Amino acid sequence: MGALALTTIVFLYSTRAVLPPFLLAFVIAYVLSPPVDYLTRWRFRRPFAILTVYALLIMAVAVIIFFLVPSLISELNRLARALPTYTEQVRDWAEAIQALPRRAPLPESLQVAYTETIQELEDTLLQITEGAAKSLLGALSGAFSLILSPFLAYYLILDEERLKQAAISVIPAGLRGQILELVGEVNGVLGGFLRGQALLAGIIFLAVAAGLMFLQMRFVLVLSLLAGIGEFIPYFGPLLSAIPAVAIAFVQSPWLALKVVILFVVVQQLEGAVLAPRILGARVGLHPLAVIFALLAGGYLLGFWGLVFAVPIAGTLRVVLAFLLERLTSPPD
Repeated sequence: MGALALTTIVFLYSTRAVLPPFLLAFVIAYVLSPPVDYLTRWRFRRPFAILTVYALLIMAVAVIIFFLVPSLISELNRLARALPTYTEQVRDWAEAIQALPRRAPLPESLQVAYTETIQELEDTLLQITEGAAKSLLGALSGAFSLILSPFLAYYLILDEERLKQAAISVIPAGLRGQILELVGEVNGVLGGFLRGQALLAGIIFLAVAAGLMFLQMRFVLVLSLLAGIGEFIPYFGPLLSAIPAVAIAFVQSPWLALKVVILFVVVQQLEGAVLAPRILGARVGLHPLAVIFALLAGGYLLGFWGLVFAVPIAGTLRVVLAFLLERLTSPPD
């Protein structure tokens, strides 16, 4: 059994480049399975129930595209036209900062140290920017392979019961009850996390959009979408999604940038102190250090999608390990 598990892990690691479409298909199937089951209880045939749910989902996406995409494309075009101006302003500020020691009566050694520190900071920021751009491009280029995911999810939902029975049949009869109990616990963790995280992302999107509109910021839709997407990546996501908003606001006005920083801090404090405990609770049950390690490992192994799936996978492993530890340490009956 241990050798089979180790072989499976090695195989999944070796084929990690092709896993994202299957992982997303699993998520789609997991999210859409309850409404499909609901329709089948109303005597819908399962294929027709799946297609009905897909049609409703496509209609909802089409409405979103109809109302949001034209505005989003318009904002992206305006942002692309404004980027050269923003870049030139940032370059002017960097040169002004580098020139500060020459205007102040500092010893030559301190001036050299200051200049080297600023240069290293600029190089670091440049590397971070290039890395973020490459990650974004990689996510976009990988999105084409994810077109397979809805088709894969269709077959997962269609054969859900058969797949469940096949999985149950290979479990030894003596362990079957315990394994099904474990699956139920994992289902509770994943279901609560995915639904809660999607709800949190929507709330953050609306809150940031309302705040940026109140501050009369430019590119509200783009920046709000980034904030909502960033909510799926704990700790790092909200910080990374705030950087473009603060940078664009700083180009308009340093005072506006301070207001945007305050807005993001208030929204994240509201999310962390009020919304997340009520919506997510302690469903995943991971220590912050474990979350950070999972994010770093997921990003290293699978890139952008590794960051997205790191926490639910880590939460699942926590449940499995806790289950095994309890069985191993409990006294025999």
